[in-house]
Amino acid sequence: EIIIEKFFVSSVKDIYVSLNYKSKVIKSYLNANKHLNKIRYIDEDKPLGTAGCLKFFQNFGKKDLIITNCDILLNFNIENVYKSHLKNKNDLTIVISPNKIKSPYGSVKIDHESMKVKSMEEKPEFEMLTNIGFYIMSHKTLKNLKIKSKIDMNELINDLLKKNRRVGYYKISEKSWIDIGRWEEYKKTFPI
Repeated sequence: EIIIEKFFVSSVKDIYVSLNYKSKVIKSYLNANKHLNKIRYIDEDKPLGTAGCLKFFQNFGKKDLIITNCDILLNFNIENVYKSHLKNKNDLTIVISPNKIKSPYGSVKIDHESMKVKSMEEKPEFEMLTNIGFYIMSHKTLKNLKIKSKIDMNELINDLLKKNRRVGYYKISEKSWIDIGRWEEYKKTFPI
């Protein structure tokens, strides 16, 4: 409900929810909220992966498609992402964020030839750019997708890159989103 309301605030008019697991429960909850009853549903008979439902949008017309995972809370301006997508003429725009990961283990660097340890660092911290699970796909790219069965977004993105399609990014701060798909983060966001 919180994720969907963020789209309503951003002037997104057509909202589709792709469902498989616990679909009846989710529909029941969303349909009970009068302001959410404009949602349309895509029922996956079997799990299609994180990008498989896109095959249902291939005759979507000349509208670009905003795609988001159901377990991220957004705190950024969706319209700015869309403007960047258009300005850069991307086939697909991926929203990314810096993320620090602390290893629970010590990291060892070795010299393969001498079979010696070169250094050891206890529980190092790494910084990487994270795909947060929010995308904008151009209608031309969507129309030309060849999706026949289950496919995940990373496979689709790598396929677009192999075909030299323009896959761009929009960078947000690490404080602009929350992954509530991880139980620890959910409890921090919504204390029980």
